[in-house]
Amino acid sequence: MMPKGFKHSPETIEKMRAAHKGHGQKVGYRHTDETRAKMRAHNGQKSGPLNSCWRGGSHLTHFGYVKIRHTAHPFAKNGYVLEHRLVMEHHLGRYLSPSEHVHHTNGDRTDNHLENLSVMTNCEHVRHHRLQEVALGTRKPRTRQPT
Repeated sequence: MMPKGFKHSPETIEKMRAAHKGHGQKVGYRHTDETRAKMRAHNGQKSGPLNSCWRGGSHLTHFGYVKIRHTAHPFAKNGYVLEHRLVMEHHLGRYLSPSEHVHHTNGDRTDNHLENLSVMTNCEHVRHHRLQEVALGTRKPRTRQPT
């Protein structure tokens, strides 16, 4: 710690100014997409299979579903689509709407064989799981309140 009343010499002040030159940018400054692309190219960062950390383009979500890299898919989120939706879309020959749910019959979210998958609306899917929970005893059956 510097003693109270200490003053830097003019030479030291000039050296500190030179060292901090260019650090006066605004907080939260963002580069343009073009600049970021140039920096990635300069740093040698590669995406997809060219990246040294590439693991095949699939990973397990924290909910237990398998995601596949599919950047051209119209419903891709951050370039990834859930594998069970891709399997069902391939089977049906069309894209699934966001309101359609793909149900895993055996409950294993990583088992994406066609025999284990079925398409349901949101209402059908919720009803199916509620009936399943009632049968297991983890939920009470719904009863209508008298009015």
